[in-house]
Amino acid sequence: GLRIETNCEFKNTLGKKTIVRDNTAATVGGGIHFYGYESNAYPTTQNWVYNLNDNLEVLDNYAGDRGGGIAFEFSEKMQIGDNSSITANIDGGIINGNTAGNYGGGIYAKNSTNSAKNYDK
Repeated sequence: GLRIETNCEFKNTLGKKTIVRDNTAATVGGGIHFYGYESNAYPTTQNWVYNLNDNLEVLDNYAGDRGGGIAFEFSEKMQIGDNSSITANIDGGIINGNTAGNYGGGIYAKNSTNSAKNYDK
């Protein structure tokens, strides 16, 4: 399978289906891991957008602790410029059969303005 890990912008806009399937992460983000940690420094304004659309399938991935399918994890101590934003747009797609040892089998979000929800069945 394909596992994606990034701390910058991501847009699934190629018009072709992307399948993230059967991956394992020891701790976080079995399928896709979007992150920004304390050691990441972006002194200028950043406006990152994560567009996940109906061309994306995240299936049967596992994380040992959190975010089996998709994990959004941004440290409150991450150094980022004033007036910055990080936005996730999930519009369609399939997120199914993902599991995590503790939190967010389907989707896990840390330090977000909306509460994290487990959308997996």
